Amino acid sequence: MGLTGFGMYALESMRIEMSYGHWKADFIDEYNPIEAGLERFVDLEKSFTGKAGLLQQIESGLRRRRVLLEVDCATAPCQPGESIYFGDEIVGNITSAAWGFRLRKNLIMAYLKPEFATSGKRLEVALIGQRYNIIMCESYPI
Repeated sequence: MGLTGFGMYALESMRIEMSYGHWKADFIDEYNPIEAGLERFVDLEKSFTGKAGLLQQIESGLRRRRVLLEVDCATAPCQPGESIYFGDEIVGNITSAAWGFRLRKNLIMAYLKPEFATSGKRLEVALIGQRYNIIMCESYPI
């Protein structure tokens, strides 16, 4: 089948290109499954522990939304934990970052305030002392 060995960076690149979240990085208990983009795995018709709390959070509105973004910079990779800006306002934070070797793009997974988790907003991230534009990856939904 032509399979060959591959390393940690290749695996990370493939994961982020497919918008696959990572446990303890992109999926943490700070965010509910809806904010994490996992609603397809939640059956609200069934009974489960925490359902009442989840329904209450959904009713009060999402606090953040997990998104895949492209950074307009090919010279430096982003780092998890970095802030995402709209002007001088911090509107999110990076949870995962990797160079997408197949797509040839600097990709980040992040949690953003819901009003910024759509295209059309001019978002930026600080890398090596400079601000770089961020582009929403709508063709790679989470």
